Amino acid sequence: MSAPSVRPVSEREARQVAEAAREQGWKKPSFAKELFLGRFRLDLIHPYPTPAPDDVRRGEEFLARLRDFCETRIDSARIEREARIPDETVRGLKELGALGMKIDVKYGGLGLTQVYYNKALTLVGSVSPVVGALLSAHQSIGVPQPVKLFGTQEQKDLFLPRCARTDISAFLLTEPDVGSDPARLATSAVPDGDDYVLDGVKLWTTNGVVADLLVVMARVPKSEGHRGGITAFVVEATAEGVTVENRNAFMGLRGIENGVTRFHQVRVPASHRIGAEGTGLKIALTTLNTGRLSIPAMCVSAGKWCLKISREWSAAREQWGKSIAKHEAVGSKISFIAATTFALEAILDLSSQMADEDRNDIRIEAALAKLYGSEMAWLMTDELVQIRGGRGYESAASLAARGERAVPAEQMLRDARINRIFEGSTEIMHLLIAREAVDAHLSVAGDLIDPDKSSGQTRQGGRPADGGFYAAGCRAGRAGPGSAADQLHRVHSPAGCRDLLRALRYV
Repeated sequence: MSAPSVRPVSEREARQVAEAAREQGWKKPSFAKELFLGRFRLDLIHPYPTPAPDDVRRGEEFLARLRDFCETRIDSARIEREARIPDETVRGLKELGALGMKIDVKYGGLGLTQVYYNKALTLVGSVSPVVGALLSAHQSIGVPQPVKLFGTQEQKDLFLPRCARTDISAFLLTEPDVGSDPARLATSAVPDGDDYVLDGVKLWTTNGVVADLLVVMARVPKSEGHRGGITAFVVEATAEGVTVENRNAFMGLRGIENGVTRFHQVRVPASHRIGAEGTGLKIALTTLNTGRLSIPAMCVSAGKWCLKISREWSAAREQWGKSIAKHEAVGSKISFIAATTFALEAILDLSSQMADEDRNDIRIEAALAKLYGSEMAWLMTDELVQIRGGRGYESAASLAARGERAVPAEQMLRDARINRIFEGSTEIMHLLIAREAVDAHLSVAGDLIDPDKSSGQTRQGGRPADGGFYAAGCRAGRAGPGSAADQLHRVHSPAGCRDLLRALRYV
C-alpha cells in the first residue's frame, strides 16, 4: 500500500510556505531581537523576572518527589541494555504525575511553570536522556501544548485530563521525503461530511510506537467550503487504519519509542481539528517557541553529568606524580565544561522565566538557547570522553565486566548527538534566527530583497519608511570611519541591509 506521492515544489513556493507559517507580527518586545538591531534593552530582563511563591513551592515539592523516583526507580543501564523503558517505570511516571507537568491543575495536571518543567527535565535527563525524551516529546510538542494554546474548550476538556495522567502523546510532522521543507508534505486529510479521511506515512515519530494520542499534520485539499492547507489534527492511535510499521533504532537514545506510522483511510472527526484549516504549521512553530527549551534543558543535564564525572575521575587518576586535574591540559577541559554548563543553565533559566512572565516574545531566545545548548553539549561530552581516555571510549558494560566503575561516557556522547538535529537542526536554527532577527529590515526593505525583481525594479523598490527606519543608523555613521557608530551605519544602511538579506537568500 503506497503512500501519497510527494508534491513537486519550487524553491520559491517552499520559501512562501515557510514564511506564511511564521508569526508575522511582533506584538511583544524581544530582548534578542533588539540586540540584532543594535539596542541593548536591559529593561526587558532587569530586574530579573522571578517566579511566584506558590509556583516555587509547587515546583520544589515535585522536584523532591521526582528526585527520589529517579534515584530508586529508573535503571538507566537496563534501559540501555534492553533498548526500552520498562513498563513499571512508565507506570511510575504516570502515578507521579510526570505526564502532566505542564497541564493545568484543573485538568488533573501539576501546573508547573516553564522554569520548573525544565528543571524537572534536567533532573530526569541526568539519569536517563531516554526518559527525558519521552516526557519532553509528550508535553513539549505532543498533544498537551497545541491543545492548550489553540484548542477549543471541548478539546481541552476531552484530551488534557487524559494526557495528564494516562495517555502518552506524540507529534507527527516529518515524512520519508519531507523534513524541514513542509511545503512538500504529502499526508492528506480529505473532508468527508463531518470527518476528515487521513492517508499518508509519518517518519521518526518519537513516542509514536507507544502513544495513545497523536498530533498529525496533514494537507487538506482546497475545495468549496474548505480553505485547505497544512492542518493539525488530534488522532486516536487506536483508530482503524493507524499502523505502526517499524520501531526505529538509533546511534543513541536506545530506549526511545520512535517509529514509522501509516494512516490508511483513517477517519478523524472535524471536532478533533486543532485551529482552522491551513494553520497547522503556524501552530507547530508557535508550540516550538517554548517546546524547544526542552532541548537545552536536556543539554544542561548532560553538562552537569559530565562535570561530575570529569571532576571525580581527574581527582582520582594520577599521572606523572599528581592527579590529572592538576595538569593544565585536563584542568582547562574541566573549566570549559563547568563554565559552559553554568552559562547554558543561566540562558535556560532566563528564557524559561521570560516564557512564564509572558511579556516578551521569546521565539529568538528559544532558538538561541536550543542552538547554543545542543552545540555545547556535544563539545562537553566529547571533552569528557577525552578526559576519560580509553575508558571514555569503552562501554559501561565492558568496564563493569572487568571490575571497573561502569561510567557510560561513550553512551552520553551518542545520546547527546541527536540534540543538534531534534526540533530543528543547527542549520535550520541558523536560518530561523537570522530570519527573525532581520524581520524589522524586511518590513521596510520592500522589493530590495525580492529575488524575482529585476535590478531596475529593486533600485526603486524601497518603501518610504526606509528613510525613517535607517535615519538613526545614518546619523550614527557620522562619528567617523572605523568607529562603532560607523560599523552600525554599515549594517543598518539600506545598502548594507540589502546585501545582508540577499546573502541570507531566505525571501
